[in-house]
Amino acid sequence: MALVRAPSGQEDPMSAHPHSDHTVTAVDELVAAGIIDPADRDRALTVMSGTDPGSTGRGRLAGEISAYVGGVLVFTAAALFVGTQWSQLTSGTRAGLVAGAAALLAAAAGAVVALAHGPRHIRSSRADARRRLAGALLVGAGTLAGWAAHIVVTQVLAHEGPGIEVFGFGVGLAVLLLGYLLSPTVVGLLAGAGAWVGLGTSLASGREWSFSYALFSGLLLVAALALVALAESGHLHTRQTGRLTAGALAAGAAQAVYGVWDNLTPAYIALGLLAAVALAGYAVTRAWPYLAVGVTTATAASTQAAFDLGEGSLGAAGALLVAGVVLLLTSLLGAAIHRRRDPARIA
Repeated sequence: MALVRAPSGQEDPMSAHPHSDHTVTAVDELVAAGIIDPADRDRALTVMSGTDPGSTGRGRLAGEISAYVGGVLVFTAAALFVGTQWSQLTSGTRAGLVAGAAALLAAAAGAVVALAHGPRHIRSSRADARRRLAGALLVGAGTLAGWAAHIVVTQVLAHEGPGIEVFGFGVGLAVLLLGYLLSPTVVGLLAGAGAWVGLGTSLASGREWSFSYALFSGLLLVAALALVALAESGHLHTRQTGRLTAGALAAGAAQAVYGVWDNLTPAYIALGLLAAVALAGYAVTRAWPYLAVGVTTATAASTQAAFDLGEGSLGAAGALLVAGVVLLLTSLLGAAIHRRRDPARIA
């Protein structure tokens, strides 16, 4: 075996790759014949040895995708097998099977994290594949854990009533949050946000109309503020997704204001305030998710308000005109903010 030589003739430990003697001899002969420029010798060795970083990365990606596909096929086969026997199983057996599957996925994720030398190291770019794999396993574990809790409460313990889904969503959310702490991924963050929305829906169900909407709106707003705080303090690994998710949750909270007073006007005002806050956030951080949230909410709120308050008199053409004007104005505002932050660049 031979190593790529640095121009000084010394082995470069940072870029050294093992090459067979046959490959080195062949490349040296091509260089001597003038077919390959001497400056391209190292690159030729890399390509001929199959150690090109791009091809290696593509190979790893293909292997990762194959692993996911294989895992899905195995899980599907197991689910089909259990599904054929599901109606004959007792409630306790059902809960045990689902909880066991959740524990198995969690254990597999723990093994992947351990192979990456712990949660701190799995956040490095070199461990991206392992982080994504562990994150996917933990999302599955959280989903199954929530389902198992739901089976225990509704079938084993035979509890009924509004909001009974709280237990399932609560357990699932707890596992998903722990999973995100161990191996943060975009999928894990979105799954956690979905579980929070489900938990909020369950907590608000069965209550007085205006109070249920106020509670649901408040829970969404709390989650949105928490995500923004974590993203801007640098404690959120998936910052851009966190900002976008926070915007979506805040928009949902603003829309839910409608049910508190049974009036659309407060919802439009809340959406307008959200758009202003998001654009202000973009002016401070220049993070594109805030611009996207601001433009989207401003356009949606103004269009819906114009259509509803006009009692449909605008028609589809008028609504599209309002949407286009607001979209254009907010986009120009975003471009102006961009230029002000960095005059040397063209927005």
